[in-house]
Amino acid sequence: MNFLYSLIFIFSVVILILVFTHTLNSSFIIHVETEQDILDSCKNLNLHLTSKCLVENVKTIYKYHETDDSMILSFNSLKEQGGDCRDYSLLYSSLGNKLGFQSSKLHLDLTTKQHAVAFITDGKDYCILDQTSYWCKELQ
Repeated sequence: MNFLYSLIFIFSVVILILVFTHTLNSSFIIHVETEQDILDSCKNLNLHLTSKCLVENVKTIYKYHETDDSMILSFNSLKEQGGDCRDYSLLYSSLGNKLGFQSSKLHLDLTTKQHAVAFITDGKDYCILDQTSYWCKELQ
């Protein structure tokens, strides 16, 4: 009988851990309708959490579609039609600036093609946001 109670207890703990972990991982994700929805979801966070929040929210609307680089897409156009690395780097850079970080689009000339990412910094550390992923570096 003690074995059964122990098994039930362990099973309950595992379920609670899974639910808690899922809640933490999805706490930034909202139903994105507007750029303001993302800004509201990601405000008042540190650099690393802001980057995670931005990427997780943009993933919900992400569609890769090559676009004409002479055009700058509105948020609604990007959401409806999709965009390429340049379009998403411009979005991340704009969102980062609006959230109080220094940010810019970085253009990379690779051997066979070009690529763009967003660079966001709080003046101490930095993060690189690339379409549906991010990477942060602590410099302290």
